[in-house]
Amino acid sequence: MEKTNSTRDTQQFEFKMLLNNNIIIQRLFSVNNFNRNAVNSLNFKETVDYIQDIIDNHLKEKTLNYMFDNFYEFERDPNFDSNKNSVDKFIMEIRKDNQLIGYREWSATIYPSAVRHSVDIRGHIFHIIKDLQKTLSESNKKLVTKYLEYKLV
Repeated sequence: MEKTNSTRDTQQFEFKMLLNNNIIIQRLFSVNNFNRNAVNSLNFKETVDYIQDIIDNHLKEKTLNYMFDNFYEFERDPNFDSNKNSVDKFIMEIRKDNQLIGYREWSATIYPSAVRHSVDIRGHIFHIIKDLQKTLSESNKKLVTKYLEYKLV
């Protein structure tokens, strides 16, 4: 029996998160019934916003635990784990066939050095990928492609 190449409306995508130029997590995933209009929709922008919120909330929780665990060090030295000279940034990329379709960059210096250099979002990756798949395969009827009389698609 010959193996067939079935690419019926299935596209290859990549989710990647970096700290500066260092990869924190990278996942490949497919999207069935990919809708090109979804990339320029308000739905996609809101999904990327939501993913950033998931990551930020995870990092805030880790920061609180870190500060609680190191309470006496922070009390003795307010500059403990200082971020004064840091320019670290988180980068989130979403690609389709190696072409960038979504990008987000934000400061990592608000988190202690020990937290931002040990990010582990593997527990959230399933939901992140599912949200991206759902948004990128949304039908045109459910997409918001107009905002303040401006056409987004």
